[in-house]
Amino acid sequence: MQVSKGTHTELDAIHQKRRLDIDALRGFAVLAVLTYHFFPQVSKSGFVGVDVFFVISGFVITNLLIRKQFLNAAALKSFWAHRVRRIFPALALVLSASLILGWFILWPAQYQVLGISATWSALMIPNILFWTQDSYFATEPTANPLLNLWSLGIEEQFYLVWPIIVLIVLRYFRGLSRLILVIGLAFSSWLACLVLPMLADNSAQALTSVFYLPWFRAWELLAGAALAFGILHPPRMLKAIRVSSRAAASGYWTCTAVLVIYVILPMPFTNPALFATLPVLLTVLLIGLRMRMSTDANDLSRSPLLWFGRISYPLYLWHWPILAFGLALGLTQSLVTMLSLLVLSIGLGWLTKSLVEQPIQRIPIAAPVVTVIVLCLLAAAVGGWIVGRNNGFPSRASSPVAKALVNYSYDFAADYQSGTCFSPTDRSSGPWPIECLPSVDSPERALLAGDSHAAHLSFGLKALSPGPESIGMIAAGACAPLLSQSSVATRECEWARGAILKEIESGTYSDLILAASWKPADVDELSRTLELIKQVSPANELNITIVGPVPVWRPSLPRVWSFLEANRMSELPLTTWHGVDMQPFELDTKLRQVAADNGVNYVSALESLCDASGCKVRDPKTGEPMAWDRDHLTRSGSRIIGRSIEESLSRSNPPANSLKLG
Repeated sequence: MQVSKGTHTELDAIHQKRRLDIDALRGFAVLAVLTYHFFPQVSKSGFVGVDVFFVISGFVITNLLIRKQFLNAAALKSFWAHRVRRIFPALALVLSASLILGWFILWPAQYQVLGISATWSALMIPNILFWTQDSYFATEPTANPLLNLWSLGIEEQFYLVWPIIVLIVLRYFRGLSRLILVIGLAFSSWLACLVLPMLADNSAQALTSVFYLPWFRAWELLAGAALAFGILHPPRMLKAIRVSSRAAASGYWTCTAVLVIYVILPMPFTNPALFATLPVLLTVLLIGLRMRMSTDANDLSRSPLLWFGRISYPLYLWHWPILAFGLALGLTQSLVTMLSLLVLSIGLGWLTKSLVEQPIQRIPIAAPVVTVIVLCLLAAAVGGWIVGRNNGFPSRASSPVAKALVNYSYDFAADYQSGTCFSPTDRSSGPWPIECLPSVDSPERALLAGDSHAAHLSFGLKALSPGPESIGMIAAGACAPLLSQSSVATRECEWARGAILKEIESGTYSDLILAASWKPADVDELSRTLELIKQVSPANELNITIVGPVPVWRPSLPRVWSFLEANRMSELPLTTWHGVDMQPFELDTKLRQVAADNGVNYVSALESLCDASGCKVRDPKTGEPMAWDRDHLTRSGSRIIGRSIEESLSRSNPPANSLKLG
């Protein structure tokens, strides 16, 4: 790669001309993200800080490209060389450090995920990998210490493709047509984000695509790019508008206040594009309005945000791995712990900026420099590949407990009736599979309805029943039996809820058991559902039982002890409070009250599985864990809750008209 001295000097000059208000805006963005990850109860929507980053990147990079008219291959190579020098060193450091720490801290399965993620991140496509996996919002930090790099993948892909598009735009378009083209591209990307989930059969999967794939995120970066083109070629009508410095300052601080409020409050959107629309527009306004203010006017750069903005990139890289490794070590999510991990992240961000980034930024761009930097990142990629290829090195387990848990797996499909009565795979409309409903000849018929937390009770109920054909199940993934709810996330959920209502309306059931992974927001909706059931049930003899939340283990019951701890244990305890989330206990109280207010039965799974010494970890006879992940029961756990449901039904039904389970 040959880079001329003249081009190198020009680019360095541009990089040195930084707008301090934009650096401060970066500081706001990174602190919003950190607050959301470390203190989600304070910042309900802090993840939109990433959207602010996207707009800034789109503006800064496009402004750089169009001001210097990069119209040849040599100039583009020089641009990409500067991006390598800017992005790769800190990334290579964080990836290498994560691989080293993971060897000592992470379970083999976790370490394997880390290794694969490190390879894809070094190749600049981590978002593509994560797109094939779980939703970002449904993932525990310890599940992937590099999950935050999805946004870096988006930006790196933008840096590869966008300069070429800008070159074409600058060569073949003139004046206002350039701005119209960029706005058109941005609008098309934004519109695609809204249309895809509405047309897709699986809207949840479509939303994951909207979140991770670069062509759906492009509109945010293009919003910043459009501002850069608009400044170069402002429309005539905007030229005629005169905005005083005072008015611009008022607008600037108003936009800032709205953005802060947006970060704090929860937003009622499920589509990432709808979440991001207002923050993106506000960021565009903040960057644009600052240019109409006087040079000595107050802005965000007159605050500590400027310092955080200058370390925003390494700080963003470090914060999620630090949080993930801290929780993987078994640290509680207490205020002191979270503050300590946050301070550690800030310290590492500052050290990386001071000892890695700044010294490298002072080295003139040359082919050997770029080659060495790229090789360092490729070394991290190879290291990750080795870890992934060797399944996270399970041989690291030394104690009996660690060896047992390393090899532990649970096949839930048969016990949960997965693919048949739980989320049937052969259809998504019409009658619910007849084999999932109780026999019409059964004198007493019971229906288990809900989501996966209903499915994991199926084994326990049928195991206790002398006539399993008397118990039916209608269950769909992530679909609580909130029958009064008008909007649903998936067509499967709509189908399942309709099937539940149809069975209730038939009047052929003696018992209805409602179970779900209940959320605090479900409490009021559950009350309305119970009222609806009473209205549509032909007789008042339907006996309704609500099953409350089960213990939630962080990150999961088999992994609630860190790899380091498990390597020192001879056997698992019978009960523990270690890693037990307390939120379900608050929800249990509220749901119990809902049941009492509506005159229905309530079974507290928490009372069945927990006592003063903690929540049950394993079966004392077989040693089987009570749960196989964060909150889904094994056969042992299902049997215990099944007995509790049996006792509740026996108490509430007259002996001559009761559903005997065992």
